[in-house]
Amino acid sequence: MSRVLGLTFVLALVAAGCGRSPALSGSDGGPPAVDGPRSERWVGPDLRPRPGDFWVPGDWWPPPPGDWWPPPGDWWQPPPPPDFAPPPPPHDFWPKPDVLPPPGDGPCAGSCAQICNLLVPCGLTSGGYGKCQNDCASLPPDQLACLKKVVCSSQPSCPLAKGCFGTPGLQPDLVVSSFNAAVTGSTVTYTVVTCNKGQGAAGNFYVDVYYNRTSAPGVGDFGELYQDYPGLAAGACLTTTLTRPSTPSGSYASWAQVDADGVVAESVESNNVSGPIKVVVGGPPPLGVDLVLTSLKATVSGTIASVTYQMQICNQGSAASPATEAHVFYHLSGAPPAGQKGDATTTVPALQPGACTNRSVVRNGVPAGSYSSWARVDPLNTVPESNETNNTFGPVLVTVGTAPGADLTIKSFTSQIQSQTTVRYQVQVCNSGTGASGATALHVYYNRGSAPTAGQSGEQLAAVPNLAPGACTTQNLYRYGTPSGTYTSWAQVDPQNQVSETNEANNVAGPITVVVSGPAQQANLAITQFTATVSGTTISYTLSVCNSGTVSASGFRVDLYYNRTGAPPVGTLGDAYDLILSLAAGACLALNRSATNLKAGVYSSWAQVDTLNVVSESNEQNNVAGPRVSVIAGPVVDCGAICALATSCGVFTPTQLQQCLSWCASLPTASRQCASAAVQSGGCTALKACNLPPPPPQVCPDLCSYLISPCNLLPSGQYWTCVGACENLTPDKLQCAQDAKAKGQCMQVVSCLF
Repeated sequence: MSRVLGLTFVLALVAAGCGRSPALSGSDGGPPAVDGPRSERWVGPDLRPRPGDFWVPGDWWPPPPGDWWPPPGDWWQPPPPPDFAPPPPPHDFWPKPDVLPPPGDGPCAGSCAQICNLLVPCGLTSGGYGKCQNDCASLPPDQLACLKKVVCSSQPSCPLAKGCFGTPGLQPDLVVSSFNAAVTGSTVTYTVVTCNKGQGAAGNFYVDVYYNRTSAPGVGDFGELYQDYPGLAAGACLTTTLTRPSTPSGSYASWAQVDADGVVAESVESNNVSGPIKVVVGGPPPLGVDLVLTSLKATVSGTIASVTYQMQICNQGSAASPATEAHVFYHLSGAPPAGQKGDATTTVPALQPGACTNRSVVRNGVPAGSYSSWARVDPLNTVPESNETNNTFGPVLVTVGTAPGADLTIKSFTSQIQSQTTVRYQVQVCNSGTGASGATALHVYYNRGSAPTAGQSGEQLAAVPNLAPGACTTQNLYRYGTPSGTYTSWAQVDPQNQVSETNEANNVAGPITVVVSGPAQQANLAITQFTATVSGTTISYTLSVCNSGTVSASGFRVDLYYNRTGAPPVGTLGDAYDLILSLAAGACLALNRSATNLKAGVYSSWAQVDTLNVVSESNEQNNVAGPRVSVIAGPVVDCGAICALATSCGVFTPTQLQQCLSWCASLPTASRQCASAAVQSGGCTALKACNLPPPPPQVCPDLCSYLISPCNLLPSGQYWTCVGACENLTPDKLQCAQDAKAKGQCMQVVSCLF
């Protein structure tokens, strides 16, 4: 999206025939640019409205003193800014974004300005931006907290924002109902049962597993293993199995978390984490008996419903277990505690170490309804075990029939292209039977060659409420950032057969053909060449700017930054710039700049095209080039000064002065000069930019760090004592310790060293 007012100014210049050359040069004053990396992960398409798209307080107009437009004393005097200018009317040239990514640099604050930049384009407020911001502060606390979470999430969207205005009772509530791990050799198999205890369906989310943590993971903290799901209907559960092969020997505190990205707005946000569970890999099996219930499955069959529960029970201890019992609990809101008897029992025979047995229980004449079932081995604790915390499995969701005579059908299934790459699927589901249906789910399948079958999950789902006979509900599902192409889409209601229907063969609709043509013709600006050449105290820069897009680009800047620690963000003005009035599609433009009278030091230079984002481009990620590292030489300093800087920057430890001096003496002349310049500028970043040869391996720091973590054999406060003692050891002892570390043998490392 282009900055409209700025483009109007540029066009006015061209129309006036002011005689300026295609490249207008100048240098910017004002405060230096502020460096800083983006602190948020954005995984969706970049459709964020850029500064200046909406005229709100604090926006870019009027420009700060010294900005590039207009030059002081120029003939153009812009009119004073209006008190408030609302956004263009609906359906004007201003497109409504379907997705609003998080704001720019720094943590997301969830301010009212950010919230309104989502609510107004989504049509979720009756007034414009001014009224929205006035009303924002008076929103109920639960709605305001929900909206803050949505705008600061990795995938904010209109449907998520709309959910904040619904009844809290209709929101989803994702919870990790159970979490356990089974160890076979060096392989750990984690099983996570996730349930939606709310009354609304949950959209896309992830289930994450964390190998070893000292504290619970939080939102935005991603695990080593994960699995994503398109959604989960209200009251439904799913089981995730994740495997960690080749696990090093040791003891681990593992955790599980659902919705680590924080994209699902839930009625309860504090119950998404489970753990820790202790996982021991390597060494002998647990002493004594250790019975574990590794799986529980439930199968519904028959017109007069019966449920068959199947369990697998194993003894992962080192001693044989005597015979005992396993109990099945038909319906519990939480895990059964020790001592509680189940609704049905089955005998468990004596098991040798490592042996397993499969047992089953049948429940006949089950009334219609939904059940959260559990199982527990040895619930009365008649068998002494080394671990009494892994005897339970569940919940398993069991749905048995509903009111007789229900018949769910999809009456209509259509699609509409919105904002070029957004597809809206609209599905009407009706109950054409004679009995109420009960709640279930609707699934949409983006692209399939044939109709989906029962049991197959779609890419998106929506909750379908309980429908009375003859009642219908209409659901809208959105697919954002759809690649260009032709898609064959389908819809299916109740794919998991939660509803007992008189006709199970009419739940699918489709196919419909969806054609996505992609974004409109756009420019694509990039810096294809960027060089920096040093001569004395001058750096000469050569740039080549090209437009590889399909339309011309007008009124944009090319900024040059003499020395920065990182890439310049959008909107950061450089030390020098060129203003390009027009660049045709397929054309390139060469630019030359020089920085003179520079002090001795190391310079990391960058360049950026379309710094203020006035040009709408097909690719906004290729506008920056750099860094180009240049050294303005000064007097060569001795190795003592270089090693003092290298030690403070962590290249060497304080005990490695002799190794550092030997390394410094062997540096090539150019590297030595660069390191000397870094000493004079006094910065670790400048020293790193020299790309110096790596120092000799730091054997002792590596070994001592290993003993602290993961071995947990050395307090962190004794790190330097360990390093000092280690560096006085003979080479054969050091080699012994390195070999033991490579094999993951913590105690052997200690034996070799001390």
